[in-house]
Amino acid sequence: MDTRTHSDFAFSRLDAYQVGLQLAAEVRGLLDQIPRGYGPLGDQLRRAVMSTCLNLTEGAARQSTRDKHNRFTIAHAECGECMAALELASVMRALQADDVREAMDLSDRLSRLLRGLVKRYSPS
Repeated sequence: MDTRTHSDFAFSRLDAYQVGLQLAAEVRGLLDQIPRGYGPLGDQLRRAVMSTCLNLTEGAARQSTRDKHNRFTIAHAECGECMAALELASVMRALQADDVREAMDLSDRLSRLLRGLVKRYSPS
């Protein structure tokens, strides 16, 4: 899924943003499968994936290295929360392990990309 636009915004050119969108789409499909009684877990997963993408875009738009680093660090932490929520949903059998595998793989890939951005913009 490549949703790149011809935008002037820097985030649209980041591979991490494209992977984040793929993760969001995958999570959206999983949210419909979460059974009654696990709503708070689904809500947390939804918020975490949204926060990951939004903090990533905000970091890309910032001018200072420190601001970029801060937002990319937050995005990385939120991505970790996505991974934990997916694992928790699997362990609690709110979702099947096979169903979360693609989202976990995307989360892992996104985490590596975000770690690279955090390192790149680490204040000296």
